[in-house]
Amino acid sequence: MATLTQTRLKEILTKELKLREPRFALRKYGTQHYGSVISETFARKGDYDRQLMIRTALERALGPMVNRKVGMILAYTPCEWDIDLDEVPVRKKAKAG
Repeated sequence: MATLTQTRLKEILTKELKLREPRFALRKYGTQHYGSVISETFARKGDYDRQLMIRTALERALGPMVNRKVGMILAYTPCEWDIDLDEVPVRKKAKAG
């Protein structure tokens, strides 16, 4: 079983999903890669559809051993990824009693 590199994983996702201007935040833990892929390609798609796109692309490229090589990869649009948390209002917790 050939080792999957981050470079190869990025190539697979970019090509198979036809990603527009992709960015990646990937890490390897043990034998599996985890992380996030950021692209405008995911706009107007729900979470389930995004996950299905990613898993289908990886299964097509890596075959049945995909689950041994790749863990969870989440999909974001650039607007979702680049959110400025300093701009998000903080809700105050209600006091008990």
